Amino acid sequence: MQYADTNTLTLNGFSYTDTDYYTYSDKCGIYWTGTDDLNIVLTGENTIYSWSGEGQKNGIKATNAGIVISGEGTLNVTSRNYPIITSGNLTINSGSITVKSNRSEAIDASQVLINGGELTATATYGVEGTVKNAIPGIGWTDLNGTQGETAIPVSTEGQNIKSFRKVTFAAAAPAPAKLVNKHSISLNGNINLNFYLNPEVVSVGDVVTFTGLTETTTYTVAAADLTDNGYMVCVEVPAAEMTYKITASVDGIDQTDEYSVRDYCDVILSEEYANSYIVPEDKPWQTYEALTYVVNTMLDYGAKAQAAFTVKTDDLANAQIGYTMPEKTIDELLSLINTAITKANGNQTASDLNTAADDLSAKYYTSSLIFLSKSTLRHYFTPTSYPG
Repeated sequence: MQYADTNTLTLNGFSYTDTDYYTYSDKCGIYWTGTDDLNIVLTGENTIYSWSGEGQKNGIKATNAGIVISGEGTLNVTSRNYPIITSGNLTINSGSITVKSNRSEAIDASQVLINGGELTATATYGVEGTVKNAIPGIGWTDLNGTQGETAIPVSTEGQNIKSFRKVTFAAAAPAPAKLVNKHSISLNGNINLNFYLNPEVVSVGDVVTFTGLTETTTYTVAAADLTDNGYMVCVEVPAAEMTYKITASVDGIDQTDEYSVRDYCDVILSEEYANSYIVPEDKPWQTYEALTYVVNTMLDYGAKAQAAFTVKTDDLANAQIGYTMPEKTIDELLSLINTAITKANGNQTASDLNTAADDLSAKYYTSSLIFLSKSTLRHYFTPTSYPG
């Protein structure tokens, strides 16, 4: 036990036991008469036992000030009366504290401020004083903690919990770091769903496995994948599988992340995203209306691909948006395909392709434009001569 001029008492493996059973006394394990709050810092395991005999037999007593408890250690106080009693406030910032009495309140203070740590208090008359707790607790109406279990909510205004004979407060364990920080999609002739892996969890060389689509794929994280949002790894998604939930898992890490292209589209189409969207200064044409047109059109195209290939037709990609691309006549579709073919070949028409094919001893036959996970333009030729 160490005491400093800053009204700080550091307990490190401190143990106090009152063995004077037959003598009436008001002995305490720690007795503070100063007018400034007593700061108790816990290190290691500390015990105060003042149960036997007659008299007050307090554990920790401050007659003219409050008590503040912190540290990473434990404190177990068992006493006949008032394990902790103070004329001011009892503040618990950290540490693991257990108090027990068989005759009085476990704690007697003006206010009990529970900001962190762990507290278990058991006594005939509970906790005396207004309790302001930043962490939730549980109370029981019996000393053994088996009857009348009731949740004690967080309270900043203060509450009375004296009706409980046993109470416990414990800060929740911090949530583990997430595997994935965020998601996005990329449209570069195909549909990529991007997962931004958390550098606190994932390292270069880790193998990511994507399941949930028709094909399972793997990817090894590289240093070049690191962005401001984490390691960006992507999986190519066929148009007909935009509603499929893709699960990303990493070898040796007990976490997974599940997401779909439609999940990301739902975020884009949400009211919250619409209200927060800012048009990029260097791309003034990327208005929210333009963005939603692309998203709606992509989802509708995905639904058409589902129908064409009979893929999850009970859960079409466009089911939640109420949008369908205008239908085209055969002539309109042929015109669009011919236009695409012409542009893709440097404004060469079919007859121009025949001219080019002559040099290959072939004849232009036809072309097709295929939309799946990516757009593919195919030209078909028939040979006009054969070698030998």
